[in-house]
Amino acid sequence: FTNVNRSEVLSRGVEVSVQSAVHPRVMWTGSGTYLDTDNRDEGAAPLRDRPLWQAQSQFDFMISDDINLYTAASFVGDFFNSSIPTGLIEVDGRLIMDAGMSWNVGDNVEVLLSGSNLFSVDYQEAIGVQEPGPVFRFGLNFTI
Repeated sequence: FTNVNRSEVLSRGVEVSVQSAVHPRVMWTGSGTYLDTDNRDEGAAPLRDRPLWQAQSQFDFMISDDINLYTAASFVGDFFNSSIPTGLIEVDGRLIMDAGMSWNVGDNVEVLLSGSNLFSVDYQEAIGVQEPGPVFRFGLNFTI
């Protein structure tokens, strides 16, 4: 984490979020962000970690009263970042797909399964730190 003082920065943007029942057992949620930042300091580098575009979309499927499935997609556009070895570079955007399910197997027990980055997108949140390929999770919730 690095703090960098800026004498003048202009930010303009908009964020939109929508949710809709597309079927009695299917819910869709979508959101998007446009953020244009301008570092007005003379000769200064662009602001880091500020993609111009971001968007998310998720479908939730109520298969039965006890089983729920979801699929999600997250898009992050290109952005600038820097490190000591690389200096300022433009980092490629990415589209990540996730999915999961929950199953209420009894009054007090829920089984959870999920997967992130299902298509093994190669990306870095921080320069030099490779994010893992697909990650799968299993969980149990017990209510007392």
